[in-house]
Amino acid sequence: MLINIQFLRMLAAMLVVFYHTSSHLQSTEADPGIFFLINDAVGFAGVDIFFVISGFIMAHTSLTASGLASGWAFLRRRIARIYSGYWPFFLLAIPLFHWVNPVLMQDMNLLKNLFLWPVFPLLIAVAWTLIFEMFFYLLFTLIISLTEHRRLVLLYSLFLAMVIWGVYSQFVRSAYAPGNLEYMSKAEYYMLSPYLLEFL
Repeated sequence: MLINIQFLRMLAAMLVVFYHTSSHLQSTEADPGIFFLINDAVGFAGVDIFFVISGFIMAHTSLTASGLASGWAFLRRRIARIYSGYWPFFLLAIPLFHWVNPVLMQDMNLLKNLFLWPVFPLLIAVAWTLIFEMFFYLLFTLIISLTEHRRLVLLYSLFLAMVIWGVYSQFVRSAYAPGNLEYMSKAEYYMLSPYLLEFL
């Protein structure tokens, strides 16, 4: 079964690559062709696939984990994995952006960027997905730390609450309509995002 998950990861990665490629191609005013037009419309779904996979893998690898000790062990491993890959690129990006775009660096909160705390602007723009991952890991640590009965109650409650909030935000508040997303608070954007449903 996990071989299928690796295939899905590859598919998700290619969707994201072609999505970004199609955006750059359009900026050249060249004819993108049908392939890149389709990817421009659906390629972003690669991120959604990644978040679903992330939730599945965490649950699959932690089926027997329970209690505070297991929760903290999970969190330590995930933090080490994320930061060990992110920090080298972050540290390389600081002098690079100071050289290429010093104006951007004037409003940059480097400490929040360093620890992937919700912030704008991001030094490395694609790190927004890692901010979601870190939030998922904190939530999953809480879930692991609970007993099985409380865990199920929390999962079902979160899922139901997120569905209700998502429907309300989309159809009543129009929070995700073009132009409205920019006015959403960082807390709502990260902690009440529909991405949470995909993870759950």
